[in-house]
Amino acid sequence: MEEINNLKVGIISDGKYGERAFENIKRKFDTIWITVPDLPSNLMLDDEIETDIPLCDIYISYVRHPDIILQLAELQKPLILGVLPGFGLYEQAKGINSKVVHAPTMCSLESNTGIKQIDLFTSFYGNPIYETKIDQNGVIEEISVKRSSLCGSSEAGANFLIKKQLSEENLQNKLIKKKD
Repeated sequence: MEEINNLKVGIISDGKYGERAFENIKRKFDTIWITVPDLPSNLMLDDEIETDIPLCDIYISYVRHPDIILQLAELQKPLILGVLPGFGLYEQAKGINSKVVHAPTMCSLESNTGIKQIDLFTSFYGNPIYETKIDQNGVIEEISVKRSSLCGSSEAGANFLIKKQLSEENLQNKLIKKKD
């Protein structure tokens, strides 16, 4: 598996989403910000849009235009779709490039895709994992983030819980979504 220092991550955005993820991810990986045109998603394109996409090991797309998403799939590199205009588009992109993944939320990405670059990336970012130390009275003494959300909110939630009573309310409101 590739060394973390060698994994180059390209965050691709049309300018609307991705800034927080970029700021967080660049702390661990060699990460570059890539912009593409911001086009209305209902605009039908007759020709490919000129994009200047530098070579990366993995791309995370926050692009909203379907034609540009398909162009990114054509790069034949591991691609995480952070914004998905529709499930049919995901299936179409996956038909072009088997290394395209999408999760219901970026905070539900797991390290189980079988795509080495994505699994390496999601061992650090995706569905948050915490390690805690709780005293005998149920107060959280320490909490560390072992896998972070892409936007970095998992760290903020963890910091909030230090010296707080372990309770369902604290966990649901500050850290974890309630499971049915």
